[in-house]
Amino acid sequence: MFEREMTWEQMVTAYPSQWVIVRDAVMDGPDIISGVLVDVRKDEDILSYRISHPRKGFTFRRTTEESMSGIAN
Repeated sequence: MFEREMTWEQMVTAYPSQWVIVRDAVMDGPDIISGVLVDVRKDEDILSYRISHPRKGFTFRRTTEESMSGIAN
């Protein structure tokens, strides 16, 4: 576990395109401003992690969204 106080910008920079698990999150609506980083997971690991670690008061967010590509009608 990480247990490190970080801002959202620091999390995005340090862990791009990954899921962060944050406790004591300071929120602005749905957005994380800062909090204590507890863990970091890749896309393929997040579902099993959430199932095996049901924690109340923890916030799960992906740091960056991948752009969608393809043809739209």
